Amino acid sequence: MVWAAVIVAAGRGVRFGGPKQLIEVGGRPLVSWCIETFGNLDEIAEIVIATEPEHMDGMAELAGRYAQNTPSVVVVGGATRQGSTRNGIRAVSERCEAVLVHDGARPLVTAADVRAGMAAVAPGRGAVLAAPVVDTIKVVPRGTRTVTQTLDRADLWAAQTP
Repeated sequence: MVWAAVIVAAGRGVRFGGPKQLIEVGGRPLVSWCIETFGNLDEIAEIVIATEPEHMDGMAELAGRYAQNTPSVVVVGGATRQGSTRNGIRAVSERCEAVLVHDGARPLVTAADVRAGMAAVAPGRGAVLAAPVVDTIKVVPRGTRTVTQTLDRADLWAAQTP
């Protein structure tokens, strides 16, 4: 299967205080770590990065540096994560048969995890990278401070992608 990777890196980081995908981690921008992972996977035929208009040139530079052997394109993200994902998927070339989507603020994705997700995909079947929840999760209705339910963590998984 010919794959495209869409990296959603369009967040403004309002709660964080700035675009977290661009903070420096390990001597380089956070998003560069996942760009490098996807750029080193032979299965990935192209990378599409959805970002804010003011970061397009910088993202193109990062893709050129950390995914040198993988064609890439940078597109303007949407108003929401879903909109950014849609814009990224729309930019994937027709030669790609499958698309994986990754959050540009999650730098620690491994090639093994990506390949495991790819292996689970089949016609009519998608996959999502996730980890079992280890925290106790309480349901507290909005506007109250009353716990109404404790969810069984054995049934919960935290999605690692948008």
